[in-house]
Amino acid sequence: MVDHDHLFKELITTFFIEFLELFCPDVLTSMDTTRIEFLDKEALTDIIGGDVYEVDIVAKVAFKGGDAFFIIHVEHQAQAQHHFNHRMFWYFAVMYLKYGIPIYPIALFSDTSASREEPDTFCIAFPDMEVLTFRYRVIQLRRLHWHDYMNILNPIACALMSKMQMAKRDRPKVLMESLRMLAKLGLDAARKRFLSGFINMYLRLTKDEEAAFHEELKQLTPHEREVTMELTTTWKEEGKQEGKQEGILEEAQYLTQRFLTRRIGVLTPDLEERIGTLARHQLEQLFDAAYDFTSVDDLVSWLDSNPPSAQEQNGA
Repeated sequence: MVDHDHLFKELITTFFIEFLELFCPDVLTSMDTTRIEFLDKEALTDIIGGDVYEVDIVAKVAFKGGDAFFIIHVEHQAQAQHHFNHRMFWYFAVMYLKYGIPIYPIALFSDTSASREEPDTFCIAFPDMEVLTFRYRVIQLRRLHWHDYMNILNPIACALMSKMQMAKRDRPKVLMESLRMLAKLGLDAARKRFLSGFINMYLRLTKDEEAAFHEELKQLTPHEREVTMELTTTWKEEGKQEGKQEGILEEAQYLTQRFLTRRIGVLTPDLEERIGTLARHQLEQLFDAAYDFTSVDDLVSWLDSNPPSAQEQNGA
């Protein structure tokens, strides 16, 4: 079963600057993009309802030109949820009490109905006065039209066009435009595979749509068509070859090492080599555990406690 929250979290943390550039460009102008720290996962307990919630993404970033910091909180929500605005305020209040610095909250809705505009405020008011108005940025993908993003060369736009508003007849064209953009982005192989896999997850075509897709490919230049066909061949779910499995593993290694570098600093060649011996499921476990790391010692301790078996080192 696909963990959609984890997939979106991986997308946003991998392309965090590009995410802000696309959806929140004003806040991007206020921050030092070289000083970003993803903080530990927050597990917050609702003292009234008793439910436990994990905050999706909490990034501590620096303002430009000084040592002041603020928090960017991104919450992914697949479906509409009753009192979600109350939960966003509650997250804000608890994190503000903990960190004591400004917080910029963002809610990303990936599957809510286009006909319903999700609220972006939480208010407490009395007949004689308004006590509180809390606001947060709402990004509602189903209310954004894919066509408005097809010419924005951005990896987040490339991935999320697959979740935006589109006519059913346009699905093959959206896929073609997403892959054409991916071919132009100039990403390394690991990130290119990650984005193509994300697109395939949310924009799988029927046989009839595949025929229409191949017609759309005729609009591409020979080079674009060649790159696009290379990407689509990696989506075949049957008869997977060993090279493809190695590519998936390389992707997981790259993303895990990149995230660790953001959390605890540049990794030594020895640590990179040890991470390279881990199986894919161990890399996923390490990626999740890394949210709690504060130093290289935490990584070393985790690796010591999770040695790869001989079978795993052989790629099983």
